[in-house]
Amino acid sequence: MLARNKHPFHDRMENFLTRRNTFIAMEREAKAKVGEPPNRPPTITKIAKKLKRDVDDLLGWEAKRKERLAQTTQSLKQEEQHHNTFTPQLSARSRNITAKSKRAPISERTPSAAQADVAMASPNFTHTPHINQRYGVSE
Repeated sequence: MLARNKHPFHDRMENFLTRRNTFIAMEREAKAKVGEPPNRPPTITKIAKKLKRDVDDLLGWEAKRKERLAQTTQSLKQEEQHHNTFTPQLSARSRNITAKSKRAPISERTPSAAQADVAMASPNFTHTPHINQRYGVSE
């Protein structure tokens, strides 16, 4: 239904803004009751304004940030590994099939070897169907 709100856009916008402002006021009152400071935009102190920063400072800050990020990522991976107790159980049959396989697993193949396998299987990338001879179907 396209004409669900038949009120002009300006009226709907005013209603939205009044509801938004009342919600923000309610949030401020709730924070004041709990004792939290109200949200304020960040300010630059006088000391920070006096600091002279150059490219080296920015590069150093970026290096520290990347180091902290790497440490956090590593600690998360370690925690994940600590809780991961699953180890796959392969049956003897699966191990025998893998051992008898003449081809290397896909994970150990190089892309060129995989492409060579495809090229050997069908040099022109054509498909020859195997027709069941029992029913005598021929085309």
